[in-house]
Formats: sequence, structure tokens, C-alpha cells
Amino acid sequence: VEGALKGAIYDPYIRSIVWEGLIQAWRDQLEEWYTCPSTVLVSSSSSGNGQLPLEGSTTTIMQTNLRRWDDEFVCPYHWAKPNSKLNCEVTFPKELDWPQNSTEPHPSPELDTPEYAGKIRKSRILEKLLAQGGIRTAAILNGLFAPSNAQSGAFLSHPLF
Repeated sequence: VEGALKGAIYDPYIRSIVWEGLIQAWRDQLEEWYTCPSTVLVSSSSSGNGQLPLEGSTTTIMQTNLRRWDDEFVCPYHWAKPNSKLNCEVTFPKELDWPQNSTEPHPSPELDTPEYAGKIRKSRILEKLLAQGGIRTAAILNGLFAPSNAQSGAFLSHPLF
């Protein structure tokens, strides 16, 4: 990775994600990013429609049905739940909603403002999502290609630290 990174246009950006994010700000969260829970809450409204239920679901389904999305190694539903909340609170806040059934023309909202884009930049949301994706992908690939004699779960340690 280092060879491909040196001198590339995105080199400083990736390094800031690693050094300021993974090694400093998000260090205590890393294990949560790639581990999967043993039990997941899923809404009954999800049955048969092929869509993941959103945050706030209250009905527990049987463990056998959890295999539809998540297992003990890869859990996209569990990993996506916080993004649903993030989308509602930050990406598409209520201030950007238009009144339902309105026939009035709607001006495009200005997004390059401290209240919108500034909040995203300051909290490093995009950088954190990129880091989560990289950590999860690395954990999955390490799990798939780990030697068969490797200890179970050993590939999930923090090799950078």
C-alpha cells in the first residue's frame, strides 16, 4: 500500500484518515467497526420485501432468519444501522425537506454552508465512513485468506498499533 500511496494525489488525505482518525480519534472504536453482534433486532416489516429495516426497529426475529443479512463474521445490516440514523440527522436533515403535496417551485437549498457542509467537514463523517469501509474490508479479506492454522479471530487484531 505504501508504494502505491507515495506521491499520489490522495496521499495526504489517506494519511490524515489513518493518523488523525484511526490512530488517534477513532482508535477506541475500531473493534466495533468489524465485529458482529450475536443477536440483531430486525423489524417485522422487513419480511419478504428484500429491504433492510431502518434504525428503531423493535421486533426481534429468530436467529435463523438473521442469516438473511448478518452472520458472526459479516454483518452489513448491523453496520448499516448507524448510517441510517446519520442520513436522517445529517445528510438529509428536516430543514432540507419540502412540504408534502406542495405545488410551489422549490429552490435548491444551499449546501455549502457552515450549518450543513461545515458540520460534515468538522465531524469528519466522510473520512470516518471511508476508514470503516477499509477496516471492514481488510478484516473480511484477512478472514478469508488467513492461513488455516491461524488462531480464530487473530486476524482482527490491530496490526498498525
